[in-house]
Amino acid sequence: MNATQYALATTEQEIADAYRNLGRMLISGQKENAMKQAIGLIKQDAVRLWNYLREYTSSDVSFLETTPLLVVNALWNNWAQDHKDVFVAHAVLALVQATKGNSAADAMKKHL
Repeated sequence: MNATQYALATTEQEIADAYRNLGRMLISGQKENAMKQAIGLIKQDAVRLWNYLREYTSSDVSFLETTPLLVVNALWNNWAQDHKDVFVAHAVLALVQATKGNSAADAMKKHL
């Protein structure tokens, strides 16, 4: 492995760690830190961040609470039209406040 490959591998690991940290912040209710983390990640790859937030909504938020799903989807649609970081911040706040657990993914696993 040459120096360039090593640097790219390190960067990818750092980005993966940043997403894990974002998930922890969302679960533990760290609003300000989660918003800062998300704003930093959107500068790296906006589509990847939005995919992460949408996946998180489906997998970690209670399926009994549909409001976060609708809010994140609406904010993603708004962001697609007008790339403002405020849409990401609002999505993060909605996810921090959302009830966690009992996701649709958990419900599907029980029925399979």
